[in-house]
Amino acid sequence: GKDSMSMRTSWQDAAGNEQKQVSPLSLIVTGFAPVTDVRKTLTPDLKSDDSTLLLMDLGAGKNRLGGSCLAQVYAQLGDDCPDLENPELFKRFFAAIQELNSQSLISAYHDRSDGGLATTLIEMAIAGRKGIEILLDLVAVTSQTKSIFNLLFSEELGAVIEIEKQNIPAVMAVIAQYQLSEYTHLIGRTQANKKVVFSLQQKPVYQADLLDLNRTWSQVSYQMQSLRDHPDCAQQEYASLADDEGASTRVQPAFDPEAKFNINGQHKPKMAILREQGINGHNEMAAAFDRVGFESFDVTMTDLLAKRVELDQFQGLVACGGFSYGDVLGAGAGWAKSILFNPS
Repeated sequence: GKDSMSMRTSWQDAAGNEQKQVSPLSLIVTGFAPVTDVRKTLTPDLKSDDSTLLLMDLGAGKNRLGGSCLAQVYAQLGDDCPDLENPELFKRFFAAIQELNSQSLISAYHDRSDGGLATTLIEMAIAGRKGIEILLDLVAVTSQTKSIFNLLFSEELGAVIEIEKQNIPAVMAVIAQYQLSEYTHLIGRTQANKKVVFSLQQKPVYQADLLDLNRTWSQVSYQMQSLRDHPDCAQQEYASLADDEGASTRVQPAFDPEAKFNINGQHKPKMAILREQGINGHNEMAAAFDRVGFESFDVTMTDLLAKRVELDQFQGLVACGGFSYGDVLGAGAGWAKSILFNPS
């Protein structure tokens, strides 16, 4: 979809008549949902060294590999793809996640996305810097396929959630309430030793060091960054992955972040928060300057062009971001020219 409806296409039909389309040619479907508490955000990074991992398998054990990343790695496409065959099941799953989240029973959440269960779990481990021990036996029993590849790499609908051990009864009660028990499997736990282990019938089928996985995961980005940015800086950032405690990226400011500015003896320097049509970041920008001791003033381009406001009354000016001129192509250049081509 497109953010705005300001696009226009013009053409001549076979009869030579001028035609125009005043919105994008593709269908735009927009949905809205309320967010009752912005603090109730679910993130994929594992939080604990000793928590429980659950798989909610909306594919109901089918584990189809058609169209998957694994199939493409082997230059195949496959003929049996994941599908949403039970919308009511999906609705119950969504409602259950909302209920669990409202009760703060989920520590981490990740949909079973590109790459399948293995990739999902490794992403969660890398993000949280936690080791994981995964037991695939229960998933294998309920699976309609026999291959370990299907278990690990099918991209069926579903999610992995991390829960604290003391919350297991409460979580399972909610899952039962929404009739999801047969689709929910205990698949493993987190651990502090930074190892990733997948086992089946008490035998490891895959194991790796978390740091090695992290470096492999970041290899492509590192190579791209080496070409795009300064290669020495790219190398330093890539090497910092070995810094497990993040000491190299921990900022120690040489000033008091809570201190208020005092410029030229003025306790609150005046800051012009400049905006143009379509700008939508001005309130946050004004709040940021207000927090550190400036006095923010809302200034529009029409104020300046009509000379209702003069810039010499301010100590600073900041141009805000957003969708100027309805987000048309070249909007930034248009804003700049409205300044450059006005002598005032």
